[in-house]
Amino acid sequence: MKPILSALAASSRSRAASSLKRLALPSLALLAGCGRAETEIESAAQAIYDPTNQTQGHLSFACDGGAPVTVTGTAGATLPAGAMITGPGLRDIVIENGLVKVTYELTDQYGADPPVHQLGAHMLYRRTGDEPAPYVRALLTAYGDWTFFAAPFKQGAVEAHVLTSNEDVVEVAFVFDHVLDFPGYLDTYGYTPSWWQGPGACTPANGCKCYLAGCGVVESDHTGAAIPIPPYSGQPSSFRRIRAVKFVKTIRIERCAEGYFVGYHSDPSLDPKNGLAANNSSSYGEREFGSGGGNAVTWSSAGNVFKHPGQAQHGWMGIDDPTYIGSSAGQFPGFPSEQAEGPWWIADLPYYNRANETPFLRYVMLEHRLETGVWAFATAHLGTTVVHYMNSEIEANAVPTRYQAFLGATPYVSDDESTCAIPGLSGTWRCFPNEPKPEATAKIQARVPLTWPH
Repeated sequence: MKPILSALAASSRSRAASSLKRLALPSLALLAGCGRAETEIESAAQAIYDPTNQTQGHLSFACDGGAPVTVTGTAGATLPAGAMITGPGLRDIVIENGLVKVTYELTDQYGADPPVHQLGAHMLYRRTGDEPAPYVRALLTAYGDWTFFAAPFKQGAVEAHVLTSNEDVVEVAFVFDHVLDFPGYLDTYGYTPSWWQGPGACTPANGCKCYLAGCGVVESDHTGAAIPIPPYSGQPSSFRRIRAVKFVKTIRIERCAEGYFVGYHSDPSLDPKNGLAANNSSSYGEREFGSGGGNAVTWSSAGNVFKHPGQAQHGWMGIDDPTYIGSSAGQFPGFPSEQAEGPWWIADLPYYNRANETPFLRYVMLEHRLETGVWAFATAHLGTTVVHYMNSEIEANAVPTRYQAFLGATPYVSDDESTCAIPGLSGTWRCFPNEPKPEATAKIQARVPLTWPH
């Protein structure tokens, strides 16, 4: 059965877009046991994802035709479908459609050399009006789109493949060799991580610890049960762990879009293998995406609203709330709750929402109901809007979803700015007591995708 990156071996011999299209597919190995013959699944996948069979224009708002979508690389050179980019040129990739552009620029590193912060993140820019109005960053330079996949990234993308490129749509797959044994504070359970060089043996006492317990994600079977290593002893070290993946982040920009579709896939897959396990399961590692930090107001299609600063803990958005935390203190009334029917979305108003700062609302649309929250680690922190688990659900055709989310930004400057006293904090803080206003919510609702690309 061909894995997610099987097309890479052939890419040096052929640049056919139909082959490279496979890079954006999740591993078909996770479909084993789904009751369909391997050849049938392969055939269905090829038919659905053949670039000549793409449906264009999934969005519900118009921009008078819009500018053509383009993708360029170093020195502004146009990148055709089938192009593969490696090395420093990866950071030069720009996809734009006249309204927005997406870059793979390096986020703020605060003097870190070599870079260590948000190495998987992309940056979204939005024009403040029609061209030639300037592009303005819609996301914080420190975080970008908050790309996180089970563990922090040790390095950036190693390759990018232009899967589709025409005037209506561009798709680019960014490929990461992502090792999960990142340093941290948890027991390695006897495993020696790739970075350990001593002094002494790899023991917790010597500082040999990982971000993930056992330096990886415990592998689960199709029932969601952890897979033991014979002879099974029942100890944490006696379960199989995934410690490295080929992670593929696929970005798609369409004509007139105010943002981009994004797909997370990996080989081996960190999604629930049966596609049915609860989105709230924390056993598969945090796989996060969002508008990043700096938010004063965050709200959702479920009606949950959180204001920052002042929220001293993570707030859950009512779309698919977790059940693995024990207290409802500080949560929206009715926690934990689920929004059974779509559309599902989360939106935020930046703390610096002014015409000369960040004059946008940001929003994340979801194809399926996923666990979403707004992170805050202290009372003084601004909000960070996040999709917590970017799971790919198994569609009726037995193929995992191609894109899980859409991130966008739309012009909006609130007339509601005020100053507020925040309990537990000194001084006064910028606040928006009447947001989200109905007109803000109406702008988000008008941007729900009519359909999702498959």
